[in-house]
Amino acid sequence: MASVSRRNGAMAAWLVAAGLVISAIAPKALGFAADNPAPATAHVYHVSAAADGGGDGSASAPFASIGAAVAKAQPGDTVLVHAGVYPERVVITRSGRPDEPIVLRGAAREDVIIDASGSDRGIVVSGYHVDVRDLTVEDSRWWGIEVQGSYVNVNHVTVHGSQGAAVYFHTMRPDALHDDALVNSRIYDNVLSNVSHDFNGNAWDSAVGTWGGPENYLARDVRFEGNEIYHNHGEGVDCYIVNGCIVKYNRIHDNFSVNIYSDNATNVSFYCNFVYSNGDALFFRRNKPASGIQLADEIADHPSKNISILANLVGGTYQPLRYGNYGHPTGLHDVEIAENTFAPVPGAPAIILDSGNHFGSTIVRNVLLGPVWGAAQGVVAERNTSVAAIPLDRPPPCAAEYRAEDIPEKN
Repeated sequence: MASVSRRNGAMAAWLVAAGLVISAIAPKALGFAADNPAPATAHVYHVSAAADGGGDGSASAPFASIGAAVAKAQPGDTVLVHAGVYPERVVITRSGRPDEPIVLRGAAREDVIIDASGSDRGIVVSGYHVDVRDLTVEDSRWWGIEVQGSYVNVNHVTVHGSQGAAVYFHTMRPDALHDDALVNSRIYDNVLSNVSHDFNGNAWDSAVGTWGGPENYLARDVRFEGNEIYHNHGEGVDCYIVNGCIVKYNRIHDNFSVNIYSDNATNVSFYCNFVYSNGDALFFRRNKPASGIQLADEIADHPSKNISILANLVGGTYQPLRYGNYGHPTGLHDVEIAENTFAPVPGAPAIILDSGNHFGSTIVRNVLLGPVWGAAQGVVAERNTSVAAIPLDRPPPCAAEYRAEDIPEKN
């Protein structure tokens, strides 16, 4: 199992996710009785790393593996995993119902560890109406958690040590992935396959994100909220060819390349995120801190459109906001950039816009430490305020709106 990042101690004061404590179900002495019992028609299947196998999932005879319990779970059931290390690949193919999700829950996030070092995934969810919460996935040979289904809520998890993405929402099937969420989670030290930052034509994963197929917006309505995402060797969050992506109330810092990335996406909202660099050169790209928020059109046929970038604080990055056309100048369509604070490293611009067929887009009422480069026809820039200094020692004021308990346990 991978050790905790040596940079964690220095960052402890910054950790937001560590304060978002979700009530856990604590094991009782000898037995594992649930503090919050499920409805009478549902079952709680217990799992213990100390079990010797052959149990029936009851509190007195728990299963020895998570997979054995998941195989029994029906709509409304909970798989309650007690403290221990579980070297397995957990696959959830069965679906719950809107008011009766299947719940995979750890007794305490830091004490329940899925060791994925022997697999390319720690958890795979292809069912609908599934909650995964209060556990850790570490050291996957590729992705930590892969979600292929809909109405899947991943809440209060830690994922680190993955060679690829930590949590990825991904499908190649029409209408198979929508209304999913990653909330209240801590994501760090992933995309280790790119630790060398090799630019010789190689691609890399983002730490968390969603991808809706090569061209068809097969994924929609995915939400990333209240997470801490840092020290990953790929983009922090990536909304890629998706129709509906919400990124809000996150603390995202010191990732490689770009902290928040939207590529050929539509109906996107980036609201009240705290995005910054602490100057850790290990995560620089071409000797510069990663971009803060970047919009891109890497595919010609899908313009970036209907995007709201509102009330974010982005500081200490080389490019707090960037639009890149990648040779496909489809442009920004109906993009609103308002009430943000953008503070680049000294001498860098606050906003960079590549050329494109922009229309209906605005840059208004922002606080800027630095100029706007490349403002073009179709983008109205007005009522922005230039300042000489911006404090970066606290999240944006809108962060006070966020409460972890406001996040529902299921979609």
